[in-house]
Amino acid sequence: MKFELHGEAMELSGGIKIALENLNTDADNDVYVSVSKGDLLNVRSLDFGYEIIYSEKAEFFRGLAILNDKIASGEKEFSLQEVKKFDSCGVMIDCSRNAVPTVENLKNILFKISCMGLNMVLLYTEDTYEVEEYPYFGYMRGAYKKEEIRELDAYAQNLGIELVPCIQTLAHLETALRWEYAANLRDNGDVLLIDEPKTYDFIEAMIKSVSESFSTRKIHIGMDEAHGVGLGNYLLKNGYKDRFDILASHLRKVMQILDKYSMEPMMWSDMFFRLGSKDNDYYDVNAQIPSDIEEKIPKNLSMVFWDYYHDDEELYDNMIKLHQKMGREVVFAGGIWIWRGMGAAYHKTISSSKAALKKCRENGVKNVFATVWQDDGAEVPLQEAYLGMQLWAEYNYYDEVTDRHLEKMFKVCTGYDMEAFLCFNCDKFDRERCVWDVVTVSKNLLYQDILCGLFDKNFSLIDIRGHYEKLIERVKNLPVQRGMEHIFEWYKKLLEVLLIKSDIGTQIQTAYKKDDKKKLLVCVENLKRLKEELILFKELYIAMWDKNNKAFGFDMIDMRLGGVIARTDTAILRITSYINGKTQRIEELEQEKLLYKGNGITEERCLLEEPAYHKIQSASSKLIY
Repeated sequence: MKFELHGEAMELSGGIKIALENLNTDADNDVYVSVSKGDLLNVRSLDFGYEIIYSEKAEFFRGLAILNDKIASGEKEFSLQEVKKFDSCGVMIDCSRNAVPTVENLKNILFKISCMGLNMVLLYTEDTYEVEEYPYFGYMRGAYKKEEIRELDAYAQNLGIELVPCIQTLAHLETALRWEYAANLRDNGDVLLIDEPKTYDFIEAMIKSVSESFSTRKIHIGMDEAHGVGLGNYLLKNGYKDRFDILASHLRKVMQILDKYSMEPMMWSDMFFRLGSKDNDYYDVNAQIPSDIEEKIPKNLSMVFWDYYHDDEELYDNMIKLHQKMGREVVFAGGIWIWRGMGAAYHKTISSSKAALKKCRENGVKNVFATVWQDDGAEVPLQEAYLGMQLWAEYNYYDEVTDRHLEKMFKVCTGYDMEAFLCFNCDKFDRERCVWDVVTVSKNLLYQDILCGLFDKNFSLIDIRGHYEKLIERVKNLPVQRGMEHIFEWYKKLLEVLLIKSDIGTQIQTAYKKDDKKKLLVCVENLKRLKEELILFKELYIAMWDKNNKAFGFDMIDMRLGGVIARTDTAILRITSYINGKTQRIEELEQEKLLYKGNGITEERCLLEEPAYHKIQSASSKLIY
């Protein structure tokens, strides 16, 4: 395509070059597009060509994706206007929970985001960025060099995206604090020691590093979930002090450092609410927050209200109003659920996002972003979150977003099919059988032991096999999703592994109790097939990881999958020994399987959320000191 640029539109040249390299366009077809600045997004046909009017750079690239689709579909006359609801609407990408995306992978994600019209991306990095004064900070974790962040920052700027550092200046620093250099910086293993001078030298080094790497002056300083703050080494050193005062003191010191580097901070708000709640509950609307807390919170600090869980509009309304009473700018953070099982819980993403964004608009919240966390290993590729990103983009322009509209715009902006991404929702079971909206059957099934089978009783109460058989058929019939082939190949193999594991533990125990050695021989053959599929799955996992992430972190996945393969070998060995009469009993199979219990678990509501690997693979998983 050929573009005719006017006036201020010259700012788009770098981004247009990126777009033409990535959009599926007919390069031989000269298309004249008049481009200019305005108050909204307007994409329309003209007698001599086409016109895109945009209010900000990110909006232009959404307009370009829409125009490209109109031309490709042969539409001759059209005029589309869109007015955005928020000043900033974007995504936070977790780059700390085991996986650190490559620069190239993040560039691909940034381009997709730009076509959606999102204008902000936060890079969540706990210790995965370079801090030169502390060589063990990010050691063997794949930490980004300053040059890598600068490269990403320049790329994002070309696309109209503000790249914002999202770091931690109080808690969530377990991997950074594990080394000996941090011995005098710890309140506990995850939280920094407040009021310790060396702590603020450490924090200044972090802030200095990101201030030199990112062009924006915005920064997210974290400070969420600082459980036990003031109750560890701080308590031993200083005695008990009011924890609100401790937190306020720390915040003032961090703000002084931020002022030195001309940074404009935001922070997660939960600690103020947790400390005021009798139950340490963030969403306690009756939390007693001290009346003078507003005076203790710096005026130029934005408060980030995060909630990924609820679909109750009244709760969002009340929580936003409580935040606004603090007299500070309120930013909202929702969630795109890819961090629990082995897939994307889109039913939860859609219901929670819809309720939250409606109340954000009604209460005048102007800045919002969707978090893409990677808890407990980053086992799910970031690309699975694309449909959730599109959902947020559409709520940036429309009050109501129908499935039909979302499906259309997802195809326009990414080239992908919504149905394909909904297939990633591998843990969507009958709500009546689930103890909560999100369950983790896929992860529990993948990692649970063949012989001990901690979840076997729960799974025996529902047709898990039938669930995965239907899902495999859906995935097999999908059209090719260009650029995502490696992810769908990995996902298909995952489903095949889950299908074999779905009831094999129950089959083995039933045959053992009946002393049905013929049936046990069949189970052994199935276990051998499972091992072959697991090896293929691991090979696909390695290939996908190498394409998406830096090498660091896959060792954790490798050990998990290696453990599953090793335990499959052991099950084959022990069952075969029993069949051949070399052993007289298999002790694990003589133990009655009980329900994996959690709050509300019954035989009717038997599917639960247990996302932590160490609680899935063995009842004996306890550290030995």
